[in-house]
Amino acid sequence: MDPKRNKKAVMLAIKLVAGLTAGILIAGITPPAGLEPASMRFLGIFACVMIYLLTEALPTYALALLLCSSFVIFKVAPFSMAFGQFASDTMMLLIGALGIGAGISKSGLLNRVTLNIMQLFPGNFRGQIFAFLTTGTIVGPLIPSSFAKLAIAAPFGKAVAENLGMDKESKGAAGIFSAVWIAFGNAAPVFLSASVWGYLVLGLLPSPYKEQFTWGHWLAAAWPWGAVILAGSYLAIMLLYQPEQELQLSADYGKKALNALGPMTWNEKITAFIMAIAVILWVSERIHGISASLVALCAWGLMLSFKVLEAQDIKTCIPWDMLIFIGAILNLAALFSPLKIDSWIGTVAGPHLEPMTSNIFIFVAGVSLLVYLARFVILSQMATFTVFSVILIPLALEAGFNPWIVPFIVLVSSGVWNLYFQNTVFLATLAASGDMTTHKQMTKMSIAYMLISTLGLWACIPVWKLLGIIP
Repeated sequence: MDPKRNKKAVMLAIKLVAGLTAGILIAGITPPAGLEPASMRFLGIFACVMIYLLTEALPTYALALLLCSSFVIFKVAPFSMAFGQFASDTMMLLIGALGIGAGISKSGLLNRVTLNIMQLFPGNFRGQIFAFLTTGTIVGPLIPSSFAKLAIAAPFGKAVAENLGMDKESKGAAGIFSAVWIAFGNAAPVFLSASVWGYLVLGLLPSPYKEQFTWGHWLAAAWPWGAVILAGSYLAIMLLYQPEQELQLSADYGKKALNALGPMTWNEKITAFIMAIAVILWVSERIHGISASLVALCAWGLMLSFKVLEAQDIKTCIPWDMLIFIGAILNLAALFSPLKIDSWIGTVAGPHLEPMTSNIFIFVAGVSLLVYLARFVILSQMATFTVFSVILIPLALEAGFNPWIVPFIVLVSSGVWNLYFQNTVFLATLAASGDMTTHKQMTKMSIAYMLISTLGLWACIPVWKLLGIIP
């Protein structure tokens, strides 16, 4: 027998037994005051699944199905409740948004928009860094997949670096890559529709709070963080990666690239029209009352009707495995309140964390620091996000905060790339750029991002007070 395969089988067995053991032990504990036997079974299942998730014992989509099924099998919740979030407004919004993103990517519209914006900026290093940061911000809310945007933008970054005369793995190339990575990837949380994470955050919120966060309200709450991220990243790139000599793109570089694309195709025109209407309806949701999910589903339906997307694209362009896992996380979070686990966590942990929750500046910095430290141990961003969000939301409610701030803080803090295997989207973007830089060169930018992001969250606090998100 292959020794490597045998070792993997042994490790898998250890992980499976560890998760099962923890789950059975927790489920068998006599319920403390405020909880019921069903609550303990829920916590046992939750602990088992989290161990499997953290140790990567089973694929996430398999865990999702097992998680929801276990709630029904062990009589934690009826089928309609255990699987109910798969038909929720949030899931429909996410499916529609991912469909729209697939249409924009396939039509080629994003390439054209990116080039048109970038040619408006000076052709030197400073101008192109500013161009990438601006372009990523503008196109960000159009596609809810950071990887899809980065897969398109990273080759652009490489081409610009080469045309500026930068060598591979030079300081300047690292600076261009940093701007692409931040603008098209890590700055996504400033918009609800810029990544799947935004919809996951929305789905974790209790119902009264979920309805508050329309597309516009999210932007109103997140824009100070985004402004600090973009401005701070520009300054950090200038400090860390500016080339020693001035470099300049040829005057007609942008025009040549646009000419190579040719005139706008029918699919691009249709996609641009559909997206313009969709964005207007998203921003004005409070006026007309049409939910964002219905707008997204209709826009996707129109793209399918006008053949921007074909039937096979539904199978290949939408990450159904990720959607299944997100649906399971939403179902898990929806059970916290009926089982009174949220109030129990607040009662038990609240007094111990009162020094942190009594000051919003300390709370923001404390949660960010906890996430930064956890990411050195928990390599999965999804696992980090799930664990911290689910546990800390009840504490935010206990402290009188709008619970939205917890998953938002966790989300923006978990996107670091200090270790090589810490961020799979970062590695994929590095590969898409043709390895124009190295992870070692980018570590400095990750450290800068942690500081800038925390400052950005602090900058949000006055706005959060004005919006009533915090007292």
